[in-house]
Amino acid sequence: MKSKKVIIWSEMARCQAIGVDVSKATLEISGRRTTGETFSGSLTNNVEAIGGFIKSLTHHSFSGTILCEATSHYHLVLAVMACEAGLDIRIINPLLSSKHAKSATRKTKTDRVDAAVLATMVLTEPNLPPPARLTREQCLIRHTLGLFSPWSVISRAFGGCWTASGTDRSAGP
Repeated sequence: MKSKKVIIWSEMARCQAIGVDVSKATLEISGRRTTGETFSGSLTNNVEAIGGFIKSLTHHSFSGTILCEATSHYHLVLAVMACEAGLDIRIINPLLSSKHAKSATRKTKTDRVDAAVLATMVLTEPNLPPPARLTREQCLIRHTLGLFSPWSVISRAFGGCWTASGTDRSAGP
């Protein structure tokens, strides 16, 4: 089924399901209605563009579900902004959507098709995860902890007396 390219996000706001394929630079977005109509569009993966998209959805009373994959940290701006706006956003493991895509008869692999698969999953998959509840503070903590290796965190927690090799530095030579 051919999708209509969206220029005005209000068309997307009338969809029951939105799938978002996330990459470092862009978000490829696909919306599906229960009537079978599909819409697609893309935007830059930055705060301004995502903010405009979320604002348009809330302004037009979007009441559907948004589904995106957990893609490193690139999905977090979308997820946090959608949560702050009170939208139903679900985040799934990419392996789940990959399995769903492989079961389809079409074997095309593009970001646009991946977004369409995610939108379809919203309407057909009974076991989606619960809605995300993310805050900026949670993401900041996650990012900050990610800057440290696990061993440096453990070492600091124990006053710097342990190293990655397990030797005790405080005991002396």
